[in-house]
Amino acid sequence: GQDPRIYLYFAEEIRSSGYSAAAIAQCAHWVVPGYPLLLAFTLDTWGVFAAYWINLPLFFLGVWALAALLRRMADPREAAVILLASFWIILAGHPLNPHYLFLPFRGVIEWAWMFSAMALMMPAFDPVLPGGSRCRRAALTSLWLMAGVLFRETIVFLVVPFGWIWLWQGVRGDRRAWKGLASLVAPLLLAALA
Repeated sequence: GQDPRIYLYFAEEIRSSGYSAAAIAQCAHWVVPGYPLLLAFTLDTWGVFAAYWINLPLFFLGVWALAALLRRMADPREAAVILLASFWIILAGHPLNPHYLFLPFRGVIEWAWMFSAMALMMPAFDPVLPGGSRCRRAALTSLWLMAGVLFRETIVFLVVPFGWIWLWQGVRGDRRAWKGLASLVAPLLLAALA
């Protein structure tokens, strides 16, 4: 597709304008500006070839976040098997998947962001934690998802399954779950109203 060309074009526009608000706004007419801004910064910092390897460290950040998530959900052997299977599926599942690691596509950062949001949110669902700690986790996850929207718009949809889990816990009698749900949704609603 043309996605890498579009991201590199806007990254060059942002760089050549000195990171001006007008160039970022022009970029926002086509795509959310986070990824082109990241590309512009990496091109300025590490040179022209950075656009072709920047997704690789982002991929390993996503693997690290997935490992952190799995550590809470499975024993170490199961987590290792799931990580290896995920890695194999990514590399061998489709002929174009390896290209996404070495070309400027936003999918890698989207998955890294989503896995990190899940790892951040997972402890908040533990009913043993005090209510204030659970609410802080939910609000922090909401802010993390809002920041992720700067890179990929679909990241915000993780609020739906998180909200359903809070709702399920609330319906089952955990009164603190309603506060968690409010802590998750309130920052997003305030941002939408702003």
